[in-house]
Amino acid sequence: AYYLLQLSTAMILAVAANTGFSAFPILAYNLAKDKFMPHAYLDKGDRLGYSNGIISLAVGAIVLIQIFGGRTNSLIPLYAVGVFIPFTLSQSGMIIHWYHNRGKNWQLKSVINFVGAFISLAFVSCLLFLRLPNVWPCLIMMPLLIQIFYKINRHYKRVAEQLRVIG
Repeated sequence: AYYLLQLSTAMILAVAANTGFSAFPILAYNLAKDKFMPHAYLDKGDRLGYSNGIISLAVGAIVLIQIFGGRTNSLIPLYAVGVFIPFTLSQSGMIIHWYHNRGKNWQLKSVINFVGAFISLAFVSCLLFLRLPNVWPCLIMMPLLIQIFYKINRHYKRVAEQLRVIG
């Protein structure tokens, strides 16, 4: 049973790591397309993957491994916070979506999304409360990244304004 648990855990973590490396470059591409990340994230590499996103994610992973000394019991709570914050945000966004696009059974769908958002937020809150020594980078990096994204967006808007032809 012990070896089965260890193998299962290793497989779950491998799939989770692969998911990040396949999804983040697409997210970075979409943020760059909307001018919230540098346009370098729009470029495809030799193998038609978004190499700059993959490289950025790899560098970030290396930095986290260095900060936490490769201790998985320190990194897993950080991973969980990194997963459940987007879950909370996406469920909350769906509540707004159903409110604006009042289709069939929109109220039921909103309630289901509210329950999902509430459970995800409760889980994140518990992690923050119980594992603060492990998840502190999220409290620093998330607001910092959001601020950087908005600065990049303002830069692109200023450049577009300067390059606009007055007619």
